[in-house]
Amino acid sequence: MRPVVADLGRNNVLVLRNHGLLVCGNTIPQAFNAIYWLEQACRIQVDALGCGRPLHAPTEMAIGNTVTCLAGTEITLDNERDTNPVLNEAAQNLQAGYGLLEWPALRRRLDRIDGSYAQ
Repeated sequence: MRPVVADLGRNNVLVLRNHGLLVCGNTIPQAFNAIYWLEQACRIQVDALGCGRPLHAPTEMAIGNTVTCLAGTEITLDNERDTNPVLNEAAQNLQAGYGLLEWPALRRRLDRIDGSYAQ
């Protein structure tokens, strides 16, 4: 039997047939952000398929640009010119990325709801 880590390879996301989603990340915020958005994408796909109408696939260029944008450094309005990996491939940094801005906000929200997890 082949181990899951071999199937994951150098990727951070794996869709397991009949078993759900698996994500990895350099940080907990990155992994959380990846699973959150992957789950949202799955929900949208199920909803779209439920409409009973043909779906239109994005172009290869759109797919490539999306992958590149989501694989790099966190892009904000202040640093987009320097960090947008579509514009500057050197901006990709494995120690940064999407999820880092959201994580502190999510922790603050959890602290307000029930801070017992931190004890």
